[in-house]
Amino acid sequence: MKKLLLVLLFIIGTSTTLFGQGFQEHTIATGETLSTIVEKYQVSPYELYQLNPDIKDGLEVGEVLVLLKNSQYPFDATLVGLMKYRVKKKETLYGIAKAHGVTEADIKKYNTSLYANQIKKGNKIKIPVFDKSLVTQVVTVPVGVVEVVSTKIITETVSHEVQPKEGKYGISKKYGVTILELEAQNPEIVNGLKIGQVLTITKKKTVETVLDGTTPENDKFEYYTVKSKEGFYSLTKKLGVSKDSLEVLNPRLIDGLKIGMILKYPKRKLVKAEVASFKLLDSISNFETQHITLMLPLRLNKIVENDSVSNIKKRILRDGTVNNALDFYSGVLIAVDSMKNIGISTKLRVFDTQYNRREVKANSQRISELLAKNYQENEVVIGPLVASNVVLVANGLAKYNVPVLAPYPLKGTPESNNVYQTSAPIDFQRAEMIRFIESYSVGKPMIIITDKKTSAIKKELQLKFPLAKIITPRKGNLLIPKDFNELLSETIENIVIIEAKEVGLLSTVATILDTKLRKHKITLFTTSSAKTFEAIENRYKAKLNLHFPSIRKELTFGKEDGFSKTYKAKYGKLPSKYVLRGYDLTMDVLLRKAVSSTFQNATQTIGETSYLENKFDYYKTEKGGYTNNAMYILRYTSELKIEEASLTPSVGLIPKG
Repeated sequence: MKKLLLVLLFIIGTSTTLFGQGFQEHTIATGETLSTIVEKYQVSPYELYQLNPDIKDGLEVGEVLVLLKNSQYPFDATLVGLMKYRVKKKETLYGIAKAHGVTEADIKKYNTSLYANQIKKGNKIKIPVFDKSLVTQVVTVPVGVVEVVSTKIITETVSHEVQPKEGKYGISKKYGVTILELEAQNPEIVNGLKIGQVLTITKKKTVETVLDGTTPENDKFEYYTVKSKEGFYSLTKKLGVSKDSLEVLNPRLIDGLKIGMILKYPKRKLVKAEVASFKLLDSISNFETQHITLMLPLRLNKIVENDSVSNIKKRILRDGTVNNALDFYSGVLIAVDSMKNIGISTKLRVFDTQYNRREVKANSQRISELLAKNYQENEVVIGPLVASNVVLVANGLAKYNVPVLAPYPLKGTPESNNVYQTSAPIDFQRAEMIRFIESYSVGKPMIIITDKKTSAIKKELQLKFPLAKIITPRKGNLLIPKDFNELLSETIENIVIIEAKEVGLLSTVATILDTKLRKHKITLFTTSSAKTFEAIENRYKAKLNLHFPSIRKELTFGKEDGFSKTYKAKYGKLPSKYVLRGYDLTMDVLLRKAVSSTFQNATQTIGETSYLENKFDYYKTEKGGYTNNAMYILRYTSELKIEEASLTPSVGLIPKG
């Protein structure tokens, strides 16, 4: 490849030699890395990749690299790409820069005409893509911030004698433990404290080693300045770190967040292009034919030869699995057609997994073996739809590093490096929901209601919200309005979290809380799927402003919904959630490959993307596979609609009784 490049460059040039015209060569020596070569020649990784595409697979000692003597772009050791972008109507340079996670100065640096001219609709510009993990630098400590080189958590046991008028809350706050932890360490106080009682308390203590900020250890951390209206929920999502970690690294947070506060957080291995809705269509650089293999349970083996079309149709309509698979397939086809309209063709192969419960393993292995013999370079496999088959197929293709995408949730975390879980895991959804509630509920009274089947979630919630009041249903999951007396505030918003599997309990809680709305403002939360509430009337969910986590938002079919119009015109019905899932997932795969050449590279450099109902943001798990950490927190509105939730409470006065 390099020899061909040199020959082409030679032909294009004049009679002088290639290296006399501004090129030079470098032979890779032992111990050299991409970073050392970049720094030595003051050339960006992007230009190195352009002239030496093979180095994306790694550097080899003795390999000869071609370099420009004079770089055509300003030097930046973290530049890994330049995305083509066409400016749209009413867009500003500031808006474009913010959407792509860069600064206006960054864009001007690679589009020098913008120093003298205003940006206009139709302008074609280049947007730089940076990989901050490529640069090694010493981070200096901001003024007034103490640099912690090492932080250790140790335990310390102390004795405390209960004083007159002392309560559990005051003691727990004094020693930095929760009331639950205090009671667990001293079971005798569960029913109350006694004056003179001696308590044994084991507390956690943070031990910090302080240096002056010039140590290389600082490379492990970055700093962020808190902006107006930012809370813990938005910060933890933006910085990719838990609230607990932030508090350990920034002890001053015990007094709360303040505007202008400088926070220290662990440096991430890779900084993605952080955007709410990445405009991939405007950044396409790879127009080569894409290869996708689709694996669906179509059960074509059940079709009898010479059977009538009407009989086949009846059989399909009776088979829910096949129905869902066909809907998913139709969504895939529309995505492929959409990409074709912008100049990108797709070679789509479809395999029938048959979904025979007795031969699941045999069918999956048969297909993975067939794919292994005929796989295309840069191919992506979507499916099978049945979660248990995904891992079997992925294992068969692992040595070829073919990405296998699970369209629906898997049980457990994927371990194969080539497995991509495209749905946010249940545990992740719950953790994100708890983080949201934590930020939303500051200063508001909280009630937690659970049944016996959700005892594990109850413990998690109690540890996170130790001051919350707990309502335990009576035998038979019975609750009465009196159980809420004196627990609800009449002056401020009340937070109620309910976790239950029993529909009867959910219905009872919804009915009781509805009667309380005359004198109280109540917002209902759950960390579980909205499926749990399907039996509850929507009017109750709307009046109580129910908040819940979800991997998808429901598309509203209306006048402005062009997709539904197109689908209905073609198939005679509105698209189901399976259609939309097939469309969104396929569009994301094709667009990521069109921007970053391979799906694997795209998951490393492109952040969150969103489509009609679904969004995607892939991260590598500790076990080896990839998981999608993009999801929605939704709420019911008073208009019986479902929309994305906000940390700003809905406006509304508490009625006077």
